[in-house]
Amino acid sequence: MKLLYTLVILPLLVLLPAGGLLSQNLISNPGFEVGTGDDFTNWSKLNGADYLLATEEAGEVRSGDRALYVSSPGFPGEQWRVQLISDPVPTTVGNSYTFTIWGKAAEAGANIRFSTQPNALYGPDTAVPADVWTQLSWTFTANETMTRIALDLGQTAVTFFLDDAEMTTLDDTPCVDEFDVPDDQQPIATGKGKFLGSIYSAAQQKDHEHYFNQVTPENAGKWGSVERVEGVYDFSDIDEARAYAARNNFPFRYHVLLWGNQQPTWLRPMSDSEKIAKIRAWFQAVADHFDGSSDARATLEYLEVANEIINDPPNGIDNAPYSNNSADANSGDYVNALKTLNAELGTEPGEYDWIVNAFKLARQYFPCEETKLVLNEYNVLTNFLNITDKYLEVVDLLMADDLVDVLGFQAHAFTTRKYDSGSFENHTAFLRSHVDRLAATGLPLQVTELDIDGNVDDTYTPTDDVAVRDSFQKAEYQRIFGMLWNHPAVTGITLWGFRTGHWRSAQLAYLIDPCTDRERPALGEYLNDSIRNGPIPPLNDYAYACPTTALWGGYDQLTTRVELFPNPTRGMTTLLLGTPLPGAELRLYDRLGRELLRKPIGDQQQRIDLDLPSLGLTTGVYFVTIHAGDRQRSLKLTVAPR
Repeated sequence: MKLLYTLVILPLLVLLPAGGLLSQNLISNPGFEVGTGDDFTNWSKLNGADYLLATEEAGEVRSGDRALYVSSPGFPGEQWRVQLISDPVPTTVGNSYTFTIWGKAAEAGANIRFSTQPNALYGPDTAVPADVWTQLSWTFTANETMTRIALDLGQTAVTFFLDDAEMTTLDDTPCVDEFDVPDDQQPIATGKGKFLGSIYSAAQQKDHEHYFNQVTPENAGKWGSVERVEGVYDFSDIDEARAYAARNNFPFRYHVLLWGNQQPTWLRPMSDSEKIAKIRAWFQAVADHFDGSSDARATLEYLEVANEIINDPPNGIDNAPYSNNSADANSGDYVNALKTLNAELGTEPGEYDWIVNAFKLARQYFPCEETKLVLNEYNVLTNFLNITDKYLEVVDLLMADDLVDVLGFQAHAFTTRKYDSGSFENHTAFLRSHVDRLAATGLPLQVTELDIDGNVDDTYTPTDDVAVRDSFQKAEYQRIFGMLWNHPAVTGITLWGFRTGHWRSAQLAYLIDPCTDRERPALGEYLNDSIRNGPIPPLNDYAYACPTTALWGGYDQLTTRVELFPNPTRGMTTLLLGTPLPGAELRLYDRLGRELLRKPIGDQQQRIDLDLPSLGLTTGVYFVTIHAGDRQRSLKLTVAPR
């Protein structure tokens, strides 16, 4: 989505009643009274110290003798370049806190962003009203025992003043961790033939392996995260997620090469030719890094080439009625640059030629046998603003050149909820109708980003009744997740977080109670019980676009006879070759594209016995591929129930 994916706080601009909140102010030196010169005791200037000064002018101070004077030259999209941070405050994980500060701007256009450290929780920019002192308020759920309040102040070149900060909590009862996941609990989707994954980030790591068997990094793989400084690639954060997935044999989806957000800010001012050179270098850097040399650098099973191609393309313009990237330094602004490759890549000019060229470049850098290319977009489930129609136009163009392997679509709560007065049953059928449209392409589908809010009742009205909101979140999981999980074209679903620190924590979309660490009913009673213990969901045979894929749908290139017997099997199977194949290699994959076995075949060997139980294979479909030079042959192997 447009907002940063670690976004978890909904800021509210409010005028608090006299007397304020009822608990003690946790902020030291809240009025900036203590300090020498332009320094403030108990506060640190992490960035932009020259723009953060003390003022004693009467019209610029709300109370006492001093206030904070903010005068930034303006860093659009990089408000952290001017940043003030409080000393650490003791907090109880899972408890709710409210931070307030009074602000007044010299003119319209000023704004402030609240965040926390070290385990960052972000809120979007909030306006600082001009000419009148107004109390700005943010509420968040603590995810650390010591929390710093960070004020990002550098977005605009408008002078404003801040005074009288306060941080309080209304939670009088400390949270107690009441639940531990069993050490031997396997992922929910084990043996289901589909994956159920979740994002992997600092806030989402605990117990991930006990619930999920697929990994997508939340922010670590985005271009703006990896190459903050031009020419300096930092893969350290994403390496942790990749290594975790490889160690556990979980499929990994890289998120994302190209997008209209969270792109390097140094990129936008460049010429088209310079941007193309940087895009090529970016693709090459990712391909070179994930070279299979270690768990942290294991090759990528899935790669999102382009994200939100209709809603938020990297075009640097007002894309009404979709995104407006005209003032977004993070937008990349390289759609026109990609269009300049039409002649070189043999692409027909058109509205979406830049997407075709992006995928053609990706095919050059990422071997199609190892890495499946994914397209990602939201509102595809509803065709809002004709997104589904446009998405399928793009898919048709990509399929014409066998460029896309997997169709990805998001299922965030604000796209899957029922907005009209019709029945929930009719709305579910409406959502499924658009999944059916995607399935008609014959390509496998993946739900790339799913969450369901847990703060409302069955009319989507916010409620404080815990039982009501838990019940409705569970019902929505049964309705929406259930439809997607049981659609035969869907090969896997990725939740966009399950713990607090979730980007929709303000909507209580997380599945673990942050106070007790207990599973909410949508997780405990539905996913971890009904789905885990339910039947294996239906799954179509599907053909990846890549013509040299090792999986189902690949070309038969070897001319010699290749057989598997018995097939289906319950235990052993034998691979028979018509003639010896010097230098050949056998590889075994599951339906999710994970490599389970790779072994050389002797130069004179024509029989290879495979003990499937010893390899940990359970009931399901697998693929055996024989490689010999530049030729191969793939066979479908079925392991029957015992």
